[in-house]
Amino acid sequence: MNPIRRLAWRMRLWLKTRDRGRVALLMYAGIVADQLERMGAGRLRLHFAPGAWLELPAEWPQVRDFDHIRALIDKGAKFVRVDDGRLRVQIDALVFFPATAEELFILREIFVEGVYHLRLARESVVLDIGGNVGTAALWFARQPLVAQVHTFEPLPDNLARLQSHLAANPEAAKRCVVHPYGLGAKEQTIKVRYLPSSRGSFSVVHGLDAVVDKRLKIESAEAEAEVGIRPASVSLRDVAAANPGRDIVAKIDCEGAEEEILADLEKADLLGRLRAIIMETHFGNGSRLADLLSRNGFMVFQPQPDSADLGYIVAFKSASTG
Repeated sequence: MNPIRRLAWRMRLWLKTRDRGRVALLMYAGIVADQLERMGAGRLRLHFAPGAWLELPAEWPQVRDFDHIRALIDKGAKFVRVDDGRLRVQIDALVFFPATAEELFILREIFVEGVYHLRLARESVVLDIGGNVGTAALWFARQPLVAQVHTFEPLPDNLARLQSHLAANPEAAKRCVVHPYGLGAKEQTIKVRYLPSSRGSFSVVHGLDAVVDKRLKIESAEAEAEVGIRPASVSLRDVAAANPGRDIVAKIDCEGAEEEILADLEKADLLGRLRAIIMETHFGNGSRLADLLSRNGFMVFQPQPDSADLGYIVAFKSASTG
């Protein structure tokens, strides 16, 4: 686009609204719109030439949220508003309907930053532990050597959105098996508190205060749900029995439950059945989990330093050690 024309568009953005703070955020993020229209209940509607528009919920007006949109658009994502009012994002032949800023961030993590990218050597089964709304499960299901994805998600609100995403992607959904419970060390039913605007940040082992940003707690009302937990060893044994000869890869993102999951698998002598693990760590447990995996024959990589809040581990076994 001609620089003068771009500047003119930005000036129109500035002049057509009194909400100068949000306009500044848009300009900072590098997103240029014909018009920024203020809707009811704090919603913003962005009109893009030639006539496309994007409406954002009230909880999204942060610089990082617009930056996520820009990054996804640069990666080829198409944003449209469908007739029922939902935001529709199409990327890599998959369709998603993000309802919160958190879901937008997850799309960026997976499709732009490639946090779950692995080179698979042969046909594999993926354990998606912490399925959320199905974004990772559908991404894995599109990978050529993935035969099946078992996604484990205990929160009813997330399960409903996960099922709607599977329905919107019928071909990829054929490879997905949904398990409506979480994994842990023992079978139990517990009550959890969570924020509807941040459903990926609830924990079955830590309270809401430990996993959610204080700002989010102020801006969003809490909810409560009853969730089921089953032993990780039982689920892995069942999947392994149904998939002889296939590698099993585990993606684990479950806000602190990863420690008891891996301890249960070690106790049952089942860690050897996993070929690779991609995992978030929490609450300073990264070093302990790295040690656990190392003593069970995994090569362990921690791309970023372990912290009290969040870490990241990639671990794998070569074919000769499996």
